[in-house]
Amino acid sequence: MRTELTQAHVDLKAAGILLAESTRTAERLRISRELHDLIGHQLTVLTLNLEAARHVGPDRAREHVARADAIARGLLRDVRSTVGELRTQPVDLQEALRSMVEGIPGLQVDIAVDPDLNLGEEQQVAFIRLAQEAVTNTIRHSEASRLQIDLAQDGSQVSLVARDDGIGARAPELGNGLCGLRERFESLGGELTVDGTAGFAVTGRVAA
Repeated sequence: MRTELTQAHVDLKAAGILLAESTRTAERLRISRELHDLIGHQLTVLTLNLEAARHVGPDRAREHVARADAIARGLLRDVRSTVGELRTQPVDLQEALRSMVEGIPGLQVDIAVDPDLNLGEEQQVAFIRLAQEAVTNTIRHSEASRLQIDLAQDGSQVSLVARDDGIGARAPELGNGLCGLRERFESLGGELTVDGTAGFAVTGRVAA
């Protein structure tokens, strides 16, 4: 029962992290659509005023040019404001992973994340899911007391390595969770490998 509750805790935390990231993605999509509509409308009005200025006398032309100038300045302000909204802070992976493993009884989880990583949203989700699966498998199968999770860039690749000090497995077989994660990493152009010779380790890699 304790194992089941601990796994549920990890799964719930991971779901919360991924939901927050999904919400940010949806908000960026909404803002980008608004930006598209805004620019399209105002550029149309701007073009019409400049076209009109070409076909009227000097006095009327100055009126159209002044109106076009005001539209262009307003458009610039709107674009800057909207782009500012789009620049949301990426998820703090170090803090997110720590919150996911906080309070697990009988298991010390140490997490190290390279603070300079710049990952895409799909890559972030893949690494969060991999950490979640590693923690769950350690709780259920490894009889470990310690799990180390390291996420860092090594040359042209970014890797997450999760290794426990448990019983390991000489010929490890991937369950549904790790099989699904292997497919996810391969779809991102990366790979997922396991090693059961010294405890149990799982490594996910993607191109930096």
